[in-house]
Amino acid sequence: MDEQIENSGIVEENKAVKKVERKRQRREEKQRLRANEVQKQRIKRAVVWGLVALGLAGIIFLAVNLSGEQPGSTGAAVEGMQIRADDWIKGNPAAKVVLVEYADFQCPACAIFSKVVEKLSSSYGDRVEFVYRQFPLKQIHRNAEIAAYAAEAAGKQDKFWEMHDILYERQSDWSESDEARKLFTDYATTLYLDLGRFQADSEAKEIQEKINASYAEAVGLGLTSTPSFILNGKKIEARSYEQLEQLIRQELGEGT
Repeated sequence: MDEQIENSGIVEENKAVKKVERKRQRREEKQRLRANEVQKQRIKRAVVWGLVALGLAGIIFLAVNLSGEQPGSTGAAVEGMQIRADDWIKGNPAAKVVLVEYADFQCPACAIFSKVVEKLSSSYGDRVEFVYRQFPLKQIHRNAEIAAYAAEAAGKQDKFWEMHDILYERQSDWSESDEARKLFTDYATTLYLDLGRFQADSEAKEIQEKINASYAEAVGLGLTSTPSFILNGKKIEARSYEQLEQLIRQELGEGT
């Protein structure tokens, strides 16, 4: 009898072990399927953004070749262009050459030109003042405005340019995401920001009014796309680092 009880106990124990093993296998299978789905989404996103980049290159090519203005040219003068105390500035604030950029964090072309402006800033930062202003095209970019809020909120803790770089570098992650605000908070965490203050500033009326004013100013200047550049009070057309550098050198008296 004792042997039968012992054997019965072993059988039950084996059943329990097998049950646990089956649960573990099912859990691992679910994790594998979930990982595969995440990988598929990443590949799909990369393909989509690759197509966007190709399309953007085509649009720029057509704009350059079909427009009346030549690339690397100056346009109409802008009246009353003043640098403000709340502008985001790189380079030399006392420089005689000032480049103002109106940009949208969700704009793929702006992400490309952020690298162009960074390179120019490294080369000409001692002789040129680089100014960044918000121009979120919220009609076509659903997360552009809240991205601008996030950058301004980071700026309240002296981290505007760091957030600026992250937003452009990770644009494909948040641009069409329903959880963009959460991602921005994650970025704020990597910058060691005070998260309570960051979230409060992201929703502050002061920041919203600043961005609305910047947007209205851009529209009032006749700007219709991003990025748009104004160099020493004149609208310019530049589609590459070389063209933008050429115009800057002309203002510095170094080119023709």
